[in-house]
Amino acid sequence: MQDASYTAARDEHNPVLRWTLLGDAVAVGSTGLIMFAAAGRLSDWLDLPAGLLRWPGLFLIFYAATVGWYAARPVYARRAIQLLIAVNLAWAIGCLVILVSGEVDPNGLGVAFILLNAVACLIVATLEVANLPR
Repeated sequence: MQDASYTAARDEHNPVLRWTLLGDAVAVGSTGLIMFAAAGRLSDWLDLPAGLLRWPGLFLIFYAATVGWYAARPVYARRAIQLLIAVNLAWAIGCLVILVSGEVDPNGLGVAFILLNAVACLIVATLEVANLPR
């Protein structure tokens, strides 16, 4: 009997998942590029440390490349999508932890930027859960 965690779904049966992954890759990649390349300027605008923007931005670039590569595959493994869901949830939780920790003191635009990241991750995770291969 096949383990349910290794089941896969062809894209033609689940196009919403493909578009969710592609959208995630484009949005995360764009955000990561901006955070990495313009960390100094964003730091001034958001009242956040440049390092808190630059290095997570670099992570987002690599994450987006991985998600984009995976989105181009014709078959999605359930376990891989679960990992992407976990990363999105961890990012959203991390955003909230940064805000409540008191380690940073962003201005209103900085708070909005962090909350927008968290909400976007939760939306993507919800779409991934709803379209998880069975």
